[in-house]
Amino acid sequence: GVEAIVGARTDPLYGPMLLVGSGGVLVELAKDAALRLLPVSATEVAAMLDRLKLATLLSGFRGRPAADRPALEATVLALAHFFLDHRARIKDIEINPLMVRPAGQGTVAVDVRVLWREDSQGA
Repeated sequence: GVEAIVGARTDPLYGPMLLVGSGGVLVELAKDAALRLLPVSATEVAAMLDRLKLATLLSGFRGRPAADRPALEATVLALAHFFLDHRARIKDIEINPLMVRPAGQGTVAVDVRVLWREDSQGA
């Protein structure tokens, strides 16, 4: 599959933010990410992905099968909603890598990191 990153946090200056981009080692190597203030719509998530080099990988780069972009978009939107619903307890959440499987096969969260607010501790 194609490795992506998706995450959310509350910036002290701007408020709740969403991150999506190329994941795995490409996070640091390619620096291919988009940020958007939350909340976001499905249209905005699609536009975020369209601006990334990741979009080329998702479409089937160099003979590889196309990845399940609709599943990635749905995952990003679901994480955004989850974060907004729980940000009183969650300081930061990140999935990296999020494997985007071939078309029609969905996404798989390989590693998830959650930072809880100090007064919450995941309880």
